[in-house]
Amino acid sequence: MITPVVVWCGRIAALTPNPDEVASVYVVRFSELDVEPRFVTIPESPWPVIQLPLLGEYVHVPTAALLHQFREVALHARLTRVAHYEQPVFAWR
Repeated sequence: MITPVVVWCGRIAALTPNPDEVASVYVVRFSELDVEPRFVTIPESPWPVIQLPLLGEYVHVPTAALLHQFREVALHARLTRVAHYEQPVFAWR
């Protein structure tokens, strides 16, 4: 189960995640989130793999789908569904 958390604040406070549950925390501004995703087709699935360019890397499903949906709904007021995106093959293991 995933619980996305979005925090809006005037200034960024120190975050103290539980190390047993959270590997890392990133602070991303809305302007950095407002990027077009890349959709990749793979022979293993009829569904596209979504890749979101963020912080110099590509973020994959499920995080990429959640962030893309947030961008579409919150920043652009566009209803967007993301349940049909496939995970990259490396995540199938």
